[in-house]
Amino acid sequence: MSMRALLVFSVGLGLAVMLIGCSQGTDIVAPEDMKANMSNLPPDQQVLVAAETGDTKTLEALLQSDATLGDVRGNNGVTPLHLAARNGHDAAVKILLETGADPLAEDDESNTAANMANVEGHPGTAQIIQDFISSGQ
Repeated sequence: MSMRALLVFSVGLGLAVMLIGCSQGTDIVAPEDMKANMSNLPPDQQVLVAAETGDTKTLEALLQSDATLGDVRGNNGVTPLHLAARNGHDAAVKILLETGADPLAEDDESNTAANMANVEGHPGTAQIIQDFISSGQ
């Protein structure tokens, strides 16, 4: 297992998921590879993976079954909206906003999802969030 893979996984999903993978003797995989292994995760972690990877089909199914999953917190207090926004997954951002995700939620470092999108080079994604806030929805 490379240190890079460990860091990518740790940032996106948090230590708890990383330890689950290690304790079961499985390889740690990058977030884009997690979609194939999501059924083994609890729903609160599945929603974080779906948001981070832009898996809108899974995201919609999870949020239809439990809309409160849009409010779960991952490593460093990030929400699914933070993860979708920082990766520029516009469709996932829209789904999360439409199902009640808080566009003003801050992570442990006081970053909003729009802040993360801008910092990661996704100004269009940040604008989607700002427009949603401005619309008062």
